[in-house]
Amino acid sequence: MSDLDTLLDDVVAVERGVVNEVIKEEREVVNEVLNVEREVVKDFKLLEQTLEEDLVSFSRGFTVFKDQVRG
Repeated sequence: MSDLDTLLDDVVAVERGVVNEVIKEEREVVNEVLNVEREVVKDFKLLEQTLEEDLVSFSRGFTVFKDQVRG
């Protein structure tokens, strides 16, 4: 009977270890995803700003890139 108790204790200990590792890995993955998301948002805002600087608008619905305007 004590062998079964020892085995059960070992299984419980391993299970806790696995759960803790999964939780740790999950946190790391979430942090990485959040970092990538921040970088994508930052890159998108930079791209948006660059495009806005390259646009010229003559009236509503008539906007072109500056390099398309002769002058």
